Amino acid sequence: MNRLKHLCWLSIMVIVSPSYIQAQTDRQLSIGAILPLSGENAFWGINPKRGIELALRDIQQEAPEQAHLRIIYEDDQCDPKRAVSAFHKLVNVDNVRIILGPSCSSAALAVAPLAEKHKVLLFPFAEADSLSHAGEYIFRLWIPNGRQARSLARFISASAKHFTAAILSIKNAYGETFSSIFADEFARLGRHVSIKEEYLPEDNDLRGQLLRIKAKKPEALILIGYIPDSARIVRQAKALGLSLPLFGCSTLNSPDFLSDAGEAAEGMVIFDLPDLTQAAFRSRWLEAYGAAWPGLQSGAPLFYDITRLLAQRTLGNGADIRQLRQHLLTSIYSGISMKLQFDEFGDLVGEHQGFRLQNKVFVPIAAGSH
Repeated sequence: MNRLKHLCWLSIMVIVSPSYIQAQTDRQLSIGAILPLSGENAFWGINPKRGIELALRDIQQEAPEQAHLRIIYEDDQCDPKRAVSAFHKLVNVDNVRIILGPSCSSAALAVAPLAEKHKVLLFPFAEADSLSHAGEYIFRLWIPNGRQARSLARFISASAKHFTAAILSIKNAYGETFSSIFADEFARLGRHVSIKEEYLPEDNDLRGQLLRIKAKKPEALILIGYIPDSARIVRQAKALGLSLPLFGCSTLNSPDFLSDAGEAAEGMVIFDLPDLTQAAFRSRWLEAYGAAWPGLQSGAPLFYDITRLLAQRTLGNGADIRQLRQHLLTSIYSGISMKLQFDEFGDLVGEHQGFRLQNKVFVPIAAGSH
């Protein structure tokens, strides 16, 4: 009799085990992440990845019932072709319906139409204005760079010192959009862009562009680029004796730029979102990674927050994309970085603020100060 019971139990196990394993597998939700994890722009890949990993660690400790996310990372190096290949792999092979990133505008713009076509929720950390109309499945973890460009143009125009300006921008979707919107707003305010120069991401020697700018004798220089290239430009400009007031973009608000540019960038003005990330989280970051806090514009706290939001909202619901999309449009999530709220275009809601570089720190500019 006992032997018969034992055989019956084995039979039940053979029948039940596969469905049990499948149920366990079904409770795990795979999410893709397309980020620049290598190359010159890895700052905007490594830090978001660290934010995601820290969120997963905290979820496991604080709310283990929400620990059902699996992140599949793909490295696009900020290259549109790599980003497209990564998207197809994540969607067609890994069957993901949610993707975090890309971090660079050109890569995000290449992937956005695919996300819309396949009804995949995409969370790019990119600034190009055209992403605001990329589709109903695009939720941008940043503010369109047109708003930043207009704020910067108004700030410069408010000074009686700067009637002409030169623009030196990286030749991609991010740089071209920022440059065009700044120039239009500057002209509307009665000012003039006397010269525009561009460079490719791989260009290291920008002395030719800088000498042409110097010959035009502008009253201000607007730099639109990323961390390593902008740091090189600032150093080369100083070496050429180009002593113009410098203005830049939010991408430069990082420890890496401050370190690479050195004293050559002192006095530079940028417009950026204020970093309200909690002090306790910054301390935990240092403890976890042994690295200085990279700032809000690194994407680290925003990717931390969106990961926690997704863990909460997909719990028990699987990847119900339509339901999740509606929640993102109508709700506010109080994160450690800021309140995550998206407008009707899927853009993050927030206001830029002016900062001036003083003693290797970007300090908020008081109202009315220039």
